[in-house]
Parts: sequence; structure tokens; C-alpha cells
Amino acid sequence: MIRVLLVDDHSLVREGCRRVLENAGGIEVVGQAGSAEDALAMIRAAPPDVVLMDINLPGISGLQATERLAATHPQVRVIVLTVIDQLPYPQRMLEAGALGYLTKEAPAEELVEAVRKVSRGVHFLSQEIASRMALNQYRYGGKSSPLELLTRRELEVAARLARGEANKAIARALHVSEKTISTHKSNILGKLEVTSAVALANLLAHHGLIESLGSGSGSGVAPA
Repeated sequence: MIRVLLVDDHSLVREGCRRVLENAGGIEVVGQAGSAEDALAMIRAAPPDVVLMDINLPGISGLQATERLAATHPQVRVIVLTVIDQLPYPQRMLEAGALGYLTKEAPAEELVEAVRKVSRGVHFLSQEIASRMALNQYRYGGKSSPLELLTRRELEVAARLARGEANKAIARALHVSEKTISTHKSNILGKLEVTSAVALANLLAHHGLIESLGSGSGSGVAPA
């Protein structure tokens, strides 16, 4: 029996996944969490075989949670299940330690297949994501989007800046100093050739990430 933990801040999504997985047979949903913090606590108490993880979560993001799990519970396999299908998120999540990446538009049978394969340590990408990553690598040498210039940590900080979070709040969430966040912000703006957090938010919106990250493209952004 494959033991699965569902991590998503929408209860309807969790319930839908639970029904799909348990109806497939051989899979048991052993817990549900609406935040990464709750999920990490549950995993420390009783590690599941597979974690189905959203990226956009309140507090600690799915990216940060995946990094922590890779460091502390490498036997727990992570599948990302998200609305975000834009590069470079799939690659960054795989680099963080995820073994699977699916969008929430994936058919039920693909979700079941992903859980079964990832539980055995086999990587699984939805066909659309795999094709997009391969085409991007072939055509553009891995740099079709300016966002792919960012490291995993810079992408995390950029997403939080676009949601309107202040440097102090980001530093607290990522357990680093405000000076470190200021340095990341400066590097992000330089790499992307933008001059403010508002311009950064507009760039993320252009690449289809702002709405997925639960942020507006203007008024909610903290001043640069």
C-alpha cells in the first residue's frame, strides 16, 4: 500500500485527489495539510511514501518545503501538483528534490500513474511539461525565458516580492537576514533588467506566473 500525504491550501482539491487515488486501489491517503508547516510536522511524526505538494502555499512555499524534505527525509518522494505550467518552475522543483511534476489539469489516470511510479523512485513528468522542457532545451539552450536566469532561491524571492511581501517578511519566512534578501532582490532586478518590484510583477504576469501565485500585477506589490 502506497501511503500519500496531500498538501494543498484548497480542501476541494485535496478531497478530489483523495477520491481519485483511493478509488485506484493500492493507495492510501494517510493525511491532508493546508500548509507546508503542517505538512512538515506531520511528516516528522509519520513519514508517508509520497507527498503531493502544491507550490503556492501560505507561509512556506512548496519549493522551500521540498528542499527541506530532500535534506531531512530523502526517503519521502515529492510530486508537485500545481496550476503553474510555465518554465522554469518544473526544472527548479526537480532541482529542489521533487521526483514528479503535474499540473492540476492532468487526467486522473495520470495522477495515479505518477504516484505509483514516484513511489518506486522513478521520475514522472506530465507529457506536456516534459515536451516543453525538452523543446526549450533544444531550441534555446535552456534560456527561452528570462526567469530561467534565476536560481531556485532567487525565483522564490521574486515570487514573494511579486506577491507584495516586504524584505523583512521574506527574510523571516526563508530564515535568512534582511541583507541577504536585499542582495537577492538586487541580483533579481539586475538579471531581469527591471528597476522595481512593480516592474518585476509585470514581468511575472507576462510569463503567466502572477495569477498562479495568487498575486495581483500592481497594487499589492511592495515598493522597491
